[in-house]
Order: sequence, then structure tokens, then C-alpha cells
Amino acid sequence: MSDKTTLFCLRHPAPLERRVIIKSCRELADDRFAFAAGETIFYPASGGQPCDTGEIRSDDGMAVASVERVSITDGIVEHVARRNCGSFAAGDGVIMSVRKADRVLHSRLHSAGELICSAVRNLGHSWLVGSASHYPGQARIVFDVVLSEMQRRHFHGELDDEIGRLLLRNDQVRVREVEDRAEAARLVGFSPDYIPHGEPVRIVFVTEGLGRPCCGTHVAETRDIGGIVIRKIRSKKNQTTVGYDITNGPCR
Repeated sequence: MSDKTTLFCLRHPAPLERRVIIKSCRELADDRFAFAAGETIFYPASGGQPCDTGEIRSDDGMAVASVERVSITDGIVEHVARRNCGSFAAGDGVIMSVRKADRVLHSRLHSAGELICSAVRNLGHSWLVGSASHYPGQARIVFDVVLSEMQRRHFHGELDDEIGRLLLRNDQVRVREVEDRAEAARLVGFSPDYIPHGEPVRIVFVTEGLGRPCCGTHVAETRDIGGIVIRKIRSKKNQTTVGYDITNGPCR
């Protein structure tokens, strides 16, 4: 299959169920199979965010499979599923269902990471993000800068205060897709050259001011993140890692 998969989940994040047609299907070991469709509501693991999980079922409900892994390669999203009953084949109509608890948790963690980046920028630091992970228990933002122990302690306190201020604002989280690269650079504050030319730049705004290039899912309002706890800040090999967790408690 050559056509890229439409990521319905990014443009319409609220629906957690959708009917699609299987376009390709191949057998795997241990009663698993891999399939692709023209569109998907499952988020594929990318941008430091884990994939969605859930299930698919046939139109008549006689075939059900658990979706365990979702990945994207060259624009094609592949879903790996384990059969619970019945079978699936190319051309079948199926209902996709995303596990809500996982989607919500991953969206909260990703939005928290973007809010941390906004807080760092608000503190006057124009540090580049080298990498990021928004996996539960492993969430972190890695900045291309080195800080001394004293600088890290001072930065930790400032960062806590700014995160608290931003959470209390409770901004709407907005997403825009921008075709013009000059406009995208203006909106994010740097040239996102790592995004392939010919593709729009998807920008998320979790606070006022500049946005961030981002291909993940997000909460509707920053208060939906809950609380953000900076777990650790450490510098190593010309980088500083800000590890964080989220809580279900009220925003500070």
C-alpha cells in the first residue's frame, strides 16, 4: 500500500471510536496480525509519545482483536493486534476503539512537556530541545545546555514557580498546521528544518506567546494536565535533562 495513512486522531482528537476499512493485512506469530487502513484514530508511537492501544471489532461483532502496538514508517501506520475471536482480512470494515485512559494519560504527559518548554523560554532561556520522552515514569525534556550544580538548584526553583503560574492561567491548548516555513519559524521562534519540506508544520500552543512544533496529542486546557512535579534536573555530556511527573491533584 503506497498511500499515506491519514492521522484522524490529530485533527479530531475527541472521538475514540471510528469505522475504517482494512487496506492490508499480514499474519504474524502468536495469533497476531498487522494491518493498515486509509486512516486511523490510533496514535502511532512518535515524537516521544507512546502509541495508543485498544481494540478493533468487525461490523457484526463476531471478530475482535486487541491492538497492542501502533507504529508509523514513511507515512504508513501499521497496527499490530492479537486476535480474541474471529478473523480479519483486507477489505473488511472494522470499528476502531482507543483505550481512553491511556490516551488521556499520554496527552497530559505530552502537554506537560510542552508547558515545561514554554516555562523555560519565559525564564529567558533560548535553549534548544535535543530530545524528549513523554512515557509514564520516564518523562523528560533534554536541553542542549550544561548547568553547574548551583545553576541547576536556582533553575529548579524558578522553573517550579513559572510552571505554577502557567498552570493557574489555565490557557486553551491550540494546534495549527502551517504550510509556509517562514511563518512557522516566526510562530515557534526558530526554523524547524528537521521537518521534511513539503509537509505542513504542526504547531501546538499551550500558553501565550510562541508555540512548539509537535506531532502529539494534547489536553484541551492546561488545567487538564493536573500538577507537574520536576523530578530531577541533571547535566551530563553537554546536555541538561529535566525529568518530570504529573499528578492528579490541583494545579499549584
